[in-house]
Amino acid sequence: MGDVAPKIIAAAVQAAPVFLNRDATVDKTRDLIAKAAAGGAKLIVFPEVFISGYPVWLWGDQPAVIPGLEQKAFARLWQEGVDVPGPVTAQLGDSAREAGAYAYLIKGCSVGQLVEAIKNAAADRAGPPPTGATPASVLSR
Repeated sequence: MGDVAPKIIAAAVQAAPVFLNRDATVDKTRDLIAKAAAGGAKLIVFPEVFISGYPVWLWGDQPAVIPGLEQKAFARLWQEGVDVPGPVTAQLGDSAREAGAYAYLIKGCSVGQLVEAIKNAAADRAGPPPTGATPASVLSR
């Protein structure tokens, strides 16, 4: 029969950031980590660019209609971005650690790396980040 992997609860966060407000979005992210972990999640996954946001609507017809809009938007998004590693990733890592979970902000993280993260969470061990994962991908405990 072979070994049976332990079951874990994973949370895929579907939430909106507080647009163009990094500090408020970080607070919201920390709350979402705590809430998901309180619900039993051991692996909590956020979408890419969750902190800074990604206004996909900006790249429609607007740059041609409003000169300089795209450049101004990129400058503002850059201001709201996160340095990796840095104080924001440290705060979010602390939140995951306090919650007893693994939290991932997906940035260049492959399915294989997520599978490895699930195995780590299932085994309830901290261990090193998944092989090849970028620092922005992993906020593990």
